[in-house]
Amino acid sequence: MRKSILVIMGLSIFLQGCTAILLGGAGLAYYGYKKSQTRETFLYHFNRINVERETAGLEPLDICTEQYQFDRGWAMDDLDCAIRIEKYESGDLTALVERTGSSSDSEMVRLSTMEAEG
Repeated sequence: MRKSILVIMGLSIFLQGCTAILLGGAGLAYYGYKKSQTRETFLYHFNRINVERETAGLEPLDICTEQYQFDRGWAMDDLDCAIRIEKYESGDLTALVERTGSSSDSEMVRLSTMEAEG
């Protein structure tokens, strides 16, 4: 009888740990999925706006600058962007594209991404 109680107590403690790990893993998987989905949405809108800009005879938006403003960590994943960001943060303001006039297109990328998230 005493062995049964110890086995049941041991199993309940073990299973509680497994449940926490499973739930934590599911949460991380969901977070990774949402993050990936948000980035895909950002890139979709970024590319759509750049096509519209090029059609209108305007310069396309810079991907490193836009990614940096959207998610610095994501921008740092790209080696070329990471080098430019390091220079920019060290004081070289020409390393990332300076905006002149309206930043409405850049703002449109962020807003349309936020709208797509819900």
